[in-house]
Amino acid sequence: MIDLINKIINSDIWLKEEKAQMVIEYVIVFTVIVAVIIFASNYFIRPSVNKLFEDTAGAINHISDDFVNNVYSW
Repeated sequence: MIDLINKIINSDIWLKEEKAQMVIEYVIVFTVIVAVIIFASNYFIRPSVNKLFEDTAGAINHISDDFVNNVYSW
């Protein structure tokens, strides 16, 4: 009986289970990191990009209005 217990303890089954556990842990960590990146992009990066586009559109409208006013005022 003790020999059987020693064989089970010393077998490679435990190593395979530990490897599988490590892989699962890495997958979970990777998933959390991706979720944080998605969250950050939706709440922090998107408003900055939207403001940049709005500012650019406003500048283009201002320049085009000035151009139209100057052309037709001659």
